[in-house]
Amino acid sequence: MLNKIIDFCSKFWGQFIDLIKWVFETIFILISSLFYYIFDAFLTVIETIFNTINFAEITALTSIQSWTGLDTQIIWVLNYINLTTCLGFIIAAYSIRLLLNLIPASLTRI
Repeated sequence: MLNKIIDFCSKFWGQFIDLIKWVFETIFILISSLFYYIFDAFLTVIETIFNTINFAEITALTSIQSWTGLDTQIIWVLNYINLTTCLGFIIAAYSIRLLLNLIPASLTRI
């Protein structure tokens, strides 16, 4: 009789713990799916914004060869050192730095 009670209690608590694990796993899956869909929608919006920008015109305007007022030797040197690529890297780095400054310091300090 006592063995049956002990078996029942051990089975009951084992099943109860399995139920709690299942509930937490389900909640975790729901929350992660929710964040995935929000992030996916955000990336879709960003992709749409970038698709509307015509980068061919921007690169044509910033190309060193379109600086016709300069001497040909200066244009050759600027092309040789890849000035436009360098300026693009610097602008991208500053943009990332400014975007990272929007994160409050209280969230980044551990």
